[in-house]
Order: sequence, then C-alpha cells, then structure tokens
Amino acid sequence: MPFVLVRIDDRLIHGQVIMGWGHALKPDRIILYNDEIARNPWERELCECSYTDSDVKVCVCSLEQFLQYLQSEEFTKEKIILLVESPKDLLRLLDCGV
Repeated sequence: MPFVLVRIDDRLIHGQVIMGWGHALKPDRIILYNDEIARNPWERELCECSYTDSDVKVCVCSLEQFLQYLQSEEFTKEKIILLVESPKDLLRLLDCGV
C-alpha cells in the first residue's frame, strides 16, 4: 500500500502535518477519513483548502468514498498521508480490510 504515513490526531490537518510531515514525505495526496466532515460541505471545503501546495491533493472521505478510492488505479500510483481523528476510526478501516 502506498501509505507513507497513517496518523491519528483529533486536530486532523494542522501545522505539524502540513509543515513537518507534508514537506518531509512529499505526498501526492492527503486523505482525511472522517464521515462527519465528509457530510458537512463547509468543514469539508475548509479542510480541503488548508494545504496550499498545488502538487498535493487533499481529500475528505467518508468510509464509502475511501473504500472506492482504494479500488482505483490512482491509489496504486500515489504516496498518501492518511489522517484519522481517533483510534476508533482507524479500527473501522482495519475492520473493512484496509
């Protein structure tokens, strides 16, 4: 799997992720897995525009969207930082076979 970092942090995307991990790992995509934010257009847009490097795509995904992305050809070609809010969220992904 092309995950370069999987991080549990209730702040999700913030300075340490952007300035520290983002610059060090040079991902192609940052995925925030969070069903609540994925359903809220305002929060979703806020998260997706918080990383200003135009070479890095930021996506907020629900469980269904994330599982669909894992099936895509894009997934196999990208370096990804995966951010989840809680251990419970990560466990949910693991239970789905991620």
